[in-house]
Amino acid sequence: MTTTNTTPNTNPFTVEGSGDYNAVADLPVGAFVAKTFVTDTKVYVIVKRTAKTITVRPASEGERRWSEPSANPQWPVVYTEQVAMSDEAAAEAAKHSFFPIDRTCRINKLGQFALDGGRPFYPATTIDGVAVRRTDYSY
Repeated sequence: MTTTNTTPNTNPFTVEGSGDYNAVADLPVGAFVAKTFVTDTKVYVIVKRTAKTITVRPASEGERRWSEPSANPQWPVVYTEQVAMSDEAAAEAAKHSFFPIDRTCRINKLGQFALDGGRPFYPATTIDGVAVRRTDYSY
């Protein structure tokens, strides 16, 4: 899926993402994956992989942001740059978290990876080659 924002008075940008749940099996360590919730996405980085498992770590927000109007101009769709969390930052976050930072997922019967039986991961959406998190404020 590729969409181009050509709204007047904004810089045009192209949003790319396949939404192919089975494509995650071929992604290398360091690739960004995402899972969709109702109004936004959660982005993770693959930090380790075997033939039947991937270990993912939540991505951190970067500096860049893009927005495009929705049906209601008051509530845009916002894309936020995602960057990989360093090992040091993950170790520090783990000290303050009840849950583990790095999570391991097994491949399921459909050939997809999911956390705790939830929605499967798919390759993260990108803008100009940068992995992004999508938030739709119109809901």
